[in-house]
Amino acid sequence: MQGRLRNAPVEVRIDSRCAVCARPIRIVADQDLRWRTPDDVRPLIFEPSLDWSRFRARTIVDDY
Repeated sequence: MQGRLRNAPVEVRIDSRCAVCARPIRIVADQDLRWRTPDDVRPLIFEPSLDWSRFRARTIVDDY
């Protein structure tokens, strides 16, 4: 949304680790929720359905 308001590309990089093997994973998502990773990585990715205007928890895990 921010990218559309500013009329500029926006992306976020998420550095994580596989929960099974602890291998590092980098996920890059753009303003249209398109994402990419290295070719050999296939993470499970989802966008939670939340009412962000009423969300008050410290983290999404605490309230989802």
